[in-house]
Amino acid sequence: MLQQDRSDRSRKQILDKALRLFSKQGYRGTNIREIAEAAGLSPASGCRMGICHTCVVPLESGCVRDVRTGELTSDPGTHVQVCVSVAAGDVEIAL
Repeated sequence: MLQQDRSDRSRKQILDKALRLFSKQGYRGTNIREIAEAAGLSPASGCRMGICHTCVVPLESGCVRDVRTGELTSDPGTHVQVCVSVAAGDVEIAL
């Protein structure tokens, strides 16, 4: 299977799982770590509440909101914590 085909399949699986979680927990109640795990990915995590910074990854594109502070982050390359960040629209991160 070509890399592009695998990437497309992974993207579809992530979007499907995100939509299911959004319908159960709400858009603002679903962090990026939960979506990744539901899609079968294993993002690094420790405390799962934003204290240990184990889950920090670079933002590729889009915008995320820190659920603790409400702060929006949209600069590509900025490191975000997936356990306390929710998507504020379409988002790509490097897991």
